[in-house]
Amino acid sequence: MGKLNFVYKIFLTGLICTSAFVFSAKSQNTVIHTNMLWLSYNNTYEINKKFSVVSDALLRTRDYFSKWSQMAVRSGVSYAAGKRFSLAVGFAWFKNVQYVGTDPLFKNEYRPWQDIVYKAKLFNKKAILTERLRNEERFQQAVINNKLSSHYDFVDRLRYRIELMFPLHDTAWAVGGGNEVMINPRYIKGPRFFDQDRIFFSVNRNLSPSVFLQTSLMEVIQQKGKATVFEDQNVLRISLFQRINYRKKTLPAKPNYGKHDE
Repeated sequence: MGKLNFVYKIFLTGLICTSAFVFSAKSQNTVIHTNMLWLSYNNTYEINKKFSVVSDALLRTRDYFSKWSQMAVRSGVSYAAGKRFSLAVGFAWFKNVQYVGTDPLFKNEYRPWQDIVYKAKLFNKKAILTERLRNEERFQQAVINNKLSSHYDFVDRLRYRIELMFPLHDTAWAVGGGNEVMINPRYIKGPRFFDQDRIFFSVNRNLSPSVFLQTSLMEVIQQKGKATVFEDQNVLRISLFQRINYRKKTLPAKPNYGKHDE
């Protein structure tokens, strides 16, 4: 139990430190507020016990349905290195929207990624802890003189995510939450080092043996160009997860926490 208590303390410490940072950002810097809606479909296609293909498609809007924010398709191959660890590599294509007046510019972003995921059951197997460390190589299309250009900026981003979920007595439901911090290591001495932080609370509901629905409330603090300007995003995220097995066609809807990105 000593090891489990230590992990649990790390989880709580991360949430407390993040909350302190969010309060500090709001009180000491210029903050832009917005409400967002994130929708996604996530698919895990299990080829065998070791390999699976993980894919997702997402749509994000600002001011609920008033403005576009992002669209993306992402896919990768995951390898189960053991009972608790998995490794994955993949590629994503994003459309990031920037408004010039009232006109939206849909900017391309190409994003190779690699990650390692650790998953364990805690508290007499009554909770699921997931930690994920992901690296992303982001190639973002630049806007010059309010027009899309052929130039792409490169940013290398590192993401650490921790999540704790508690299945309820009724196994169709689970609740929990977590935190994810994103940084740009190559700018460690500059204002672009911090990218964003996400605190979230989630509720899962199994819809069938192979499908579950996740609804989350998120508080996202994202740095916007200048070190003193942050965007405070209140996000409603709705995600549909499906698991398919190559041989059995369907599998029980065990959430693959951490393998999919939001």
